Amino acid sequence: MKPGLRPNAAFLLLAPLLALPFQAHADSAVSASYLLRGTTAQQDALGGGALPAYGFAAAQWSNPAALGGAGPLGLDLSAVLQPASGGTTEYLSGQAALDDEQVQHLGMQGYYSSLGDTYRSSDGVGGGDFSDTESLSGLSYAYDLGSVSIGVGGKFLGETLAGTSAQTGLLADLGILARLDGDSFLMSLALRDLGKPPSWTGSDTPAPTTLELGFRESISGDWQFHLYENGGVLDPIGDSQAQANWFYGAGVEMHMDTEYPIDLRVGYAGESANPAPPYGLSAGFGISGYGLELDYAFTDLGDLGSSQRLGLTWRSGGGAAAQDDPVKTAPSDDPDAPDDKSSGDDDGDALKPAAPSQACTPATDLKVFGS
Repeated sequence: MKPGLRPNAAFLLLAPLLALPFQAHADSAVSASYLLRGTTAQQDALGGGALPAYGFAAAQWSNPAALGGAGPLGLDLSAVLQPASGGTTEYLSGQAALDDEQVQHLGMQGYYSSLGDTYRSSDGVGGGDFSDTESLSGLSYAYDLGSVSIGVGGKFLGETLAGTSAQTGLLADLGILARLDGDSFLMSLALRDLGKPPSWTGSDTPAPTTLELGFRESISGDWQFHLYENGGVLDPIGDSQAQANWFYGAGVEMHMDTEYPIDLRVGYAGESANPAPPYGLSAGFGISGYGLELDYAFTDLGDLGSSQRLGLTWRSGGGAAAQDDPVKTAPSDDPDAPDDKSSGDDDGDALKPAAPSQACTPATDLKVFGS
C-alpha cells in the first residue's frame, strides 16, 4: 500500500461517531442467536465482528473468509457464564487447511443456548419448569488468494419453546477479507444470514440479513496495539418501508510479549442497533502459551445486567496470521539437541548470514491477535 493510502487509526476509532445521527432503533428486529456479533471472549471484549477472532476458527461466525488467515488446524471453545439464569450457552468451532499450502480451509461450528422458564397460569401462578433452546450447526469454506480471501458458509438453525420445535431454518453467509500494508491493516466485509430462519408458522419470512464491515490496524512499538472497528446495517435488503438499523463497535487491544504473552482488551458496541450482544462497555484479557490461549470478557448490558464469557483456543502454527515469535514448546530432553542460540560450532559463534546465492524467506512482523 502506498504511504498516502495508509489508514489513519484516529479516523477508524472516530468514524462510528459520524454515524450516530443516522442510527435507528431496532424496533422491528428479531433477537436470535444468528444475529450475535461474536461468540468468543475476544469478540465480546472488542466490540464484536470477525477481526477480533482473525486467525482462529471462531472468525467464521462473522465472516467465513476470515478462515483464510488460520493455520493448519484450530479449535475454539467458549461459554457464557450465566449462573443466575438457569441457562447455558456454548460455542464450539474448528477448522483445517485442505492443502499443504494452506490456501483452502474448511470450518465447522456449533452453537447451543438453553434458558430456563416456568409455566404460569392466567393468574400468574407458576407451574412446571421447561427450557427454551436455540441451536446452530454449520460449515464454512475459505479460499486464500494471497492478500485477499473469499469465503462462503451455510448453517442450520433450530429452536424449541416449551417443548415445541420450530421448523428448521437454513441461512448462508458470504464474505471477503483483505490484508493490506504488510498485513498491518485488515478489512472484512460480510453479507450474513441470507435465507430463512426457524419458523413457527410455516411462512417463508426471510431472516433480517446483516451487512457488516470491519477494520483492524496494528501499531508496533515498545508494545503492540491492535485497533478495531466494525459496523453495518441490519436488514439492508428487507422491507423497503422498514428503517435500516445501524450498529457499530470499536475496541483496543494491547499485546504484551512476555514469557506467556498477555493481551489486554477494552471495547464498546452500540446498544441502539442489533439487539443481540455484545453491546455496551466491555473489557477482557487473554493469556497464551504452548499453543493454547485462555480468554475472558465482561460486558455491561445495562438494564439486562452483565455477561461474562470464558474461552479456550488451540491453534497449530502457520497460516497468514502466524506471528513472528514461535509457538512455545516444551524443552527437549535430548542432550544432543542443538542449542537455538548457537550455530553448533565449538567456538559458540552466532549463525552466519546466508550466502547471497541461498534463498531466504523474510519473516512477517505482524503478531497475530490473541497469540
